[in-house]
This record gives sequence, structure tokens and C-alpha cells, in this order.
Amino acid sequence: MAVTVSFDAAPVSRIDSSPHAARMRAVEAYLRVHSAEAVSLTRLAEVAGLSSFYFIRVFRAAFGVTPHTYLTRLRLERARMLLRTAMPIAQAAVAAGFSDQSHLTRLFKRVYGTTPGVYARAVRS
Repeated sequence: MAVTVSFDAAPVSRIDSSPHAARMRAVEAYLRVHSAEAVSLTRLAEVAGLSSFYFIRVFRAAFGVTPHTYLTRLRLERARMLLRTAMPIAQAAVAAGFSDQSHLTRLFKRVYGTTPGVYARAVRS
């Protein structure tokens, strides 16, 4: 049985229309580099050079989601990439920044509507 799976839900960026475009680009670059690590809101606000409270408002206006949601999406993208390389699900979960396989599975299914195992088998076949 062939399964066709399409997963292209990358975070949407509205940076160019933001008066804080350079700051948000710096934060986006930081998140992409450090997505597998524990990233605090305080650190992101420091990277942007804004207070934590104002940073959240500016980030949401620029990206349409909160920093936490954006980071989760980046981690899910990385996990998908790792699953395509035949990496075991548990290793892909940790390498992408999730606490364990069940954390990845829960979020993966919520966002993409299928489990990482089904996705991995579909893209490998």
C-alpha cells in the first residue's frame, strides 16, 4: 500500500514588514542554530535587544506565532529531516531538541496528523 505524505508547514515569516526586521532576523538565525538546545525567552529578548514582554509582541507580529511555537516548528522540521536519513526515531527526537521520543511523537501527530514512524516509512519507500 503506497502512502503519499506531504509535510511542508514551515514557519511563516513577516519580517520584512516589521520595523524591527534586523532584530527579528538575528533572533531567527539564533533559533535556527540553537533549536536543539534549551532556549530561554530571556536569551531571545537579549539577542533582539528588547525587553521580554515587548519581544514577544514584536516576534508574534513578525512571525505570526509565539517564540515557543516557532521553536517547536523548527524542531519538527529538523526531526523530519533526520527521519528521512533513516535515523531511529528516538535519536532523531533528541537530536532535534525534544526531551524524548514520546514528546516528538505527540507533537508530530498533532501538527502533521501522523506519527513519526508512519512518516519515516512513507518517505523511505
